[in-house]
Amino acid sequence: MLKKLVEAAGVAMPSVVNDRREFWLGCIGIRKDGAIVSSKNGPVNLSLPQDKFVKKTSRRNIFYPTSHAEGRVLRKLGYGGILYVARVSRLTGGYTIAKPCEMCATRIRSKRVEKVYYTISNKQYGVWHVKKDVHVVHEA
Repeated sequence: MLKKLVEAAGVAMPSVVNDRREFWLGCIGIRKDGAIVSSKNGPVNLSLPQDKFVKKTSRRNIFYPTSHAEGRVLRKLGYGGILYVARVSRLTGGYTIAKPCEMCATRIRSKRVEKVYYTISNKQYGVWHVKKDVHVVHEA
């Protein structure tokens, strides 16, 4: 697995013992000036006005743009750069697919990020070449 994806998995790990989310997601960004920025998924803020900030993707998942690791990193990244996104399963401790959701993908495109590396499993990772909108799967 790529070193930066392993580092992003480290960023993802919970800081409290009783974090009951099904997975943890971390993101590392490398800015054009070489600076490294990072963030993890945050808890959803249920006090936000739901009609304005909520995107329902299934009957049990509600996502808020302010809680996604990619969105948090993009605020620090500026334009351009590269992202590394890792998702760790609470159940198995292994990597699972961390391909950015459509909401995050839209924000990534608008920030003109060059590439996004993301975990798929312990044995595979993906690379999204944003400008070409091409995803390539690699063996770890």
